[in-house]
Amino acid sequence: VYGLQSIFYFLHLVFPFINMKGWFGYRTPTISAERLQKHFDEAPWRRAFEPPEQEVDMIISSDCIEGKIPPNIEGTVFGNGVGRQRYGEHVYGHWFEGDGHVTSFCYKEGKVRVRNKFVDQRRYKENAAANKIVSRGPWTNVNGGVFGNAFRLSKTNPSNTSVIHHGGKLFALCEAGAPVEMGDDLSTIGERTFGDLVGSDGKACTFSAHYKIDPATGTVFNHGMVYGKDSSMSLFSWNKNLEMQKITTVPLEPNTIQFVHDSCFSKKYSTFFFDSFKADKKGLLSVLLGYKPLGYAFEEHIGEGTRVVVLNRENGTIVADMKIEDTHTYHFVTGVDRIGDDGEELLDVYFFRYMDRTGLEEFLRSVYTRTLPDAASATLWKYTFDVTHKKLISTEQPFPNALPGEFPVINGEHEGKEFPVVYAVAVKKGSGFFSALQRIDAKTGEVKLHDFGAKKYPGEPVLLEHDGSTFIQVLIFNADTNASEIHIIDDRDFSGHATAIIKLPIHVPPQFHTYYAAHHVVDM
Repeated sequence: VYGLQSIFYFLHLVFPFINMKGWFGYRTPTISAERLQKHFDEAPWRRAFEPPEQEVDMIISSDCIEGKIPPNIEGTVFGNGVGRQRYGEHVYGHWFEGDGHVTSFCYKEGKVRVRNKFVDQRRYKENAAANKIVSRGPWTNVNGGVFGNAFRLSKTNPSNTSVIHHGGKLFALCEAGAPVEMGDDLSTIGERTFGDLVGSDGKACTFSAHYKIDPATGTVFNHGMVYGKDSSMSLFSWNKNLEMQKITTVPLEPNTIQFVHDSCFSKKYSTFFFDSFKADKKGLLSVLLGYKPLGYAFEEHIGEGTRVVVLNRENGTIVADMKIEDTHTYHFVTGVDRIGDDGEELLDVYFFRYMDRTGLEEFLRSVYTRTLPDAASATLWKYTFDVTHKKLISTEQPFPNALPGEFPVINGEHEGKEFPVVYAVAVKKGSGFFSALQRIDAKTGEVKLHDFGAKKYPGEPVLLEHDGSTFIQVLIFNADTNASEIHIIDDRDFSGHATAIIKLPIHVPPQFHTYYAAHHVVDM
């Protein structure tokens, strides 16, 4: 392998014209300024994916706050997402691949302090210094065709998906590697590995960006992957002392890579969907030889079905391992364990289901130029499994009035239980992107919408709960001002005007996931 790599590298240097033209393989995507402006004019929300103008650390002036921040809100909302999707004309090959960018909004006594910083990882430093993409990534080849990419597997960790404040420390998370520790000022401290359990060297597991927190103990449960000849997924527990333990390991299809972002958390079980969107041996060979990046080796294997694995978190046993029809999801709401009429154990799984995974991926690979097709939007489903007899017994859309959407959020106290309300961003028909916030009453089925107005696009909601009151914070991109706003909504008047609108001096690109550290306040 090293000999072949040396030959390819020699050809890459000797024939620079191949490097320039990107022959014989996928090249780094590009977009001209003129074409970019055209797409901004067609769909104003696309401008949200531009990088922030600067990094700031400031208390927002009262002149920039419409209404009043509820004084009983005290704590810090941390958020993470892709802060940079392109360098000049060089564009990352997928929304999920851009550079990690973390924000913090710290509330106390009706004031808010705003910070934002890029996660200062190796790949970010290299690309920023060159002002172009020079590191091969999961969805992006560097220019040079097979000569510039063969045997150069991506080992980058953009730390761009989620964030958690756990055990008194802040971590940025991404499926590509280990947690990255950050200071309260958002400075990057570095990757945090856990022996041979979690790391980024390919031998230890990665650490998913979508953890679950047991509301009774505060213990974090998460999963990680090891890929290769003996691919597997492991389930971990992570206590408040930052001690990590492996609960169990599930063998996966060998020589195949599957992407598992989220799990369904119920009182006793952690449930995983392994769908048919995967990279097989043939696709992985094309990645090794430098023809295509890893993400483009993933294909939907229609008809193979989705493997569902139900794990008992207490003893690590696989209580059910079954195949169901092709089912695709990124995010679960929660799971509910219950006993059926004949004494059988039942599991209700609530999640947002995608009916057109290929259409979704085409959008995610080209957010500057495509819109999200209505057919590729996710809708809220409920699957009921008979865990005792290891079979799926029913599927339904329990809330027919709910809009397509994403990023479901419930009160953390209801994790793994019957939940009264679920909040999620909504995709109005023909909007092409997230365009409203919805509140779904699980008992009555009533759906309320909060419309932010024309050319205002929301991200994941986060619940701020204090003294019996529930407020919802939503980060908005305002295309008219090319800046972001924080909207704080009172749950008692969900469809009404926001309690407070905080106008930020910068725009924050769309974020994936947030974490609210209640009562955690730094330097106000």
